[in-house]
Amino acid sequence: SMGAGKTHQTCALIALARAPAAASPPHVPEPTLITCPAACVQFWQEAVRWMTGRAPLALVPGCRAPLQVCPGEVIIASHSFFKTPPCTS
Repeated sequence: SMGAGKTHQTCALIALARAPAAASPPHVPEPTLITCPAACVQFWQEAVRWMTGRAPLALVPGCRAPLQVCPGEVIIASHSFFKTPPCTS
């Protein structure tokens, strides 16, 4: 359902998870995976960059390629990533 605020809520949670807690040891957030239709990948990329203070991003190709995931990274993958065979190249 469009217009329900899912993007804003998700980005707020990502930003909250990345925020340092007062008087605690350094915090390294877990990676975050966002799956969306292929047509929305660029929208999510721009929204995450704008709303989270430029969290590190990784865009996943359409085929299932091996991923190197870094702590705190936001991974954006289209639904086709989970439906297609592994990359051959």
